[in-house]
Amino acid sequence: MKEARKRYRVIQSAQNPRFKHWLKLKTVQGRKREGQVLLEGWTLVGDALKAGVLQEVIADDEEKLKTLLSSGKGTAFNTSPLAFLISPDLARRLSETESPQGLFGMMAMPDVHRSAADVTSRDLGCFILALDALQDPGNVGTLLRSAVAFGVRTVVLGKGTVDPWSGKVLRSGMGAHFHLRLYQVELEEALPRLRADGYAVYAASPHRGEELEVVEKSARRVLLLGSEAHGLRKELFHLADRWVRIPMSGEMESLNVAVAGSILLYGMRML
Repeated sequence: MKEARKRYRVIQSAQNPRFKHWLKLKTVQGRKREGQVLLEGWTLVGDALKAGVLQEVIADDEEKLKTLLSSGKGTAFNTSPLAFLISPDLARRLSETESPQGLFGMMAMPDVHRSAADVTSRDLGCFILALDALQDPGNVGTLLRSAVAFGVRTVVLGKGTVDPWSGKVLRSGMGAHFHLRLYQVELEEALPRLRADGYAVYAASPHRGEELEVVEKSARRVLLLGSEAHGLRKELFHLADRWVRIPMSGEMESLNVAVAGSILLYGMRML
């Protein structure tokens, strides 16, 4: 333990101010107030290290710290993150998973644009994903992951959509956050700006609109997905240029929004 103290900062008490700080980052309010995000698990912490954004790494075992930090050699980061060694009991308190891996990280929260005016101020790419009131963290994380896989660079998260920096969304996203621009804005304000900028809005529906294979093509497009329980809000209907659906056999009326959205993302990638 004496050798570990030379290399890492050791925390053994739940009353330690640093540990209390990490606990705050498990809440939406804490993340917004501190401007930082808590990561959990090898995949997320490793991706943050490779992206050069990891500020602190926390583990319940010295070997985990050694393994992680050695894996980052030669990557993009300019400075090594501060390393902390905590007890297994503190790691369990910090964890949000049923099977904790005993490895955490902290990074600054990237700029999440909250003004609709920002939506047209950058190069957004030709394909954008917009989410309206999606509340399930697993679904949102999966959609972010699919978005990256199918060429989307920008995601607009409308009113009522779960915080994209929550632990469950991060873990479901499997590192997708590090490859996307995220906007948390009112879709009623953002979509008209995108349409004025030459984007066509494709609203997804299980029952109305053209089938994906035959829908009219547009070079610049937005895929708009509604909530799991209620679909797209009626207030947004008039902002859809086209409606698109996935053809299915009669035995199934609809698909989970993450599954349907992933299929549409793949199909619209080819438009």
